[in-house]
Amino acid sequence: MKATIGSPDGLGDFILRLPLFEALLAAGHSLQMVMRPPAADFAKVLFPEAEILVLDSCPFSSETKKLRHPFRRELGEIRRFEPDLYIASAFQLNFFDEVFAEEAPDMRIAGFRAEEDFWPSDTSKDPHEMAAGFAIAVSVPTAMPEVEKSRRLAEALVGAPCDHAVARPPSVEAREAACRLLGQHGLAAQKFTVVCAGSRPGLLKKDWGEANWEALFREIGPEAQAPFIFLGNPKESASVERLRAALPASVRSVNLASEPPAPDVSYALLTMASAYLGRDSGVMHMAALAGIPLLAVFAGGHWPRFLPEAARGIVLTREAPCRGCNFHCPFPEPWCVKTVPVDAVVRVWRELPGIDTLRVVELPSGDQWLSMARELDVPAYAREQSAAARAAIVDLRNESAWKKLFAGLTSR
Repeated sequence: MKATIGSPDGLGDFILRLPLFEALLAAGHSLQMVMRPPAADFAKVLFPEAEILVLDSCPFSSETKKLRHPFRRELGEIRRFEPDLYIASAFQLNFFDEVFAEEAPDMRIAGFRAEEDFWPSDTSKDPHEMAAGFAIAVSVPTAMPEVEKSRRLAEALVGAPCDHAVARPPSVEAREAACRLLGQHGLAAQKFTVVCAGSRPGLLKKDWGEANWEALFREIGPEAQAPFIFLGNPKESASVERLRAALPASVRSVNLASEPPAPDVSYALLTMASAYLGRDSGVMHMAALAGIPLLAVFAGGHWPRFLPEAARGIVLTREAPCRGCNFHCPFPEPWCVKTVPVDAVVRVWRELPGIDTLRVVELPSGDQWLSMARELDVPAYAREQSAAARAAIVDLRNESAWKKLFAGLTSR
């Protein structure tokens, strides 16, 4: 079978879909994968046997949705490939899925079907309506971890149980490039910790916060036995420099976010690292694939969909009745992540070397969340949101306590 797979999301999303791609290739199918950098660059290294079709336009951009004939070149490339099946691999359907379905109405499509009424998507059409026409549809709850969703879809397509993603060594070329990079910074043959913690616009609802990271580094810095290498986006570079300033002068650190290495070189660096420390990020998912212990501070907007497929590590987050809000946060700042205490992160960081499995630590919400929620102007907040956001506020994954709270607030 020849299959075209739509996977235009980020690097972490791509890594969580590895079980799907690996199962299809192992079953002998030919794949064309529709992607965007940097995930497309990593896919070319991991799957040289697949055809990687790189999108010219971002399907999540409002400007792309204004084009008269979006993705004309890409659709032509798909017609040339002549697939037997199109696989919408992302649970959250996107604009490219929508355009493809309209342009190829006779094509068999496989994908997901949400079990809840509310289904986050980036389409103009109702995603339930789109999924109703899928030839193969796997029904899953929204909150199911994305890697498990990928395994469920793979099992439906290949007709056999699907295992975890296979950890693989970096290429010789990538490892050599990583060693040269370390040598340039005087870190050759040294163990180090990879950090992804710099803040930037677009991440504020999922980030622990620069002040919290600075406090953490001031606390753990004096006991650090290894340098810190910061990876991330160039837009995070200024924030990274402020975080580095919180480390003691005796602790070596390098800011690679200013000029990020290619994904395969970053992956090679991670395979040589002693640990990962940071937020939910593409780098975190690469660390999980590399098999190193990780510590990640998580927000609750998509909880627990994007948990890492890690053999060793600790995920730390805060319980809240509003988790799963799809980041339509009613608070001035995301309470679920910003209020994770620094001392709790310090404690689990010190426990990380002895971890031999993935442990999820959910700190109780306590009375603080309830007192803050009582101050919300819920009706005003709801009026300001999109229809999808209002649906999320009303439903919120059937969290009965949250719905009752909002009912009480809106009746005041």
